[in-house]
Amino acid sequence: ASARTAYCAYNAGTPPTNGEILRQSGSGWAVAAFENRGTQPVAVKLRDAAGATMLTLFLAPGGRAEVGGLPEGNYRPDFAVGELWSRACGRFAAGMRAQRMDRVYALDAMAPLTVPPDPTAGPAAADLTDALFEKD
Repeated sequence: ASARTAYCAYNAGTPPTNGEILRQSGSGWAVAAFENRGTQPVAVKLRDAAGATMLTLFLAPGGRAEVGGLPEGNYRPDFAVGELWSRACGRFAAGMRAQRMDRVYALDAMAPLTVPPDPTAGPAAADLTDALFEKD
């Protein structure tokens, strides 16, 4: 595990910019908005009903972004906070904590999808292993 972490950190590449699409699959006319209300960078993944990653988006602390070209449908958001995004590994190389939102969202209901979710609104996210977050 420590060797993999070192590899990810060493091969991190250039830091992503706010709103950068790190991966997108499929195409369509749908649009989704996102907001990072935290103080750490966030990577958000939208997974379809089968669990496949349709979008991976990077948000800087306090960042906002809107992404178009998504297929219509329902998505389960996963997100991870951390430091030093590794392009080679598709994860944060330092201090990563991944979580899965508690429900499936229609794209038009994400207006915007705010991460991390508001803890006063009830249990909105559950911890997710790093391996499950990395899976595409």
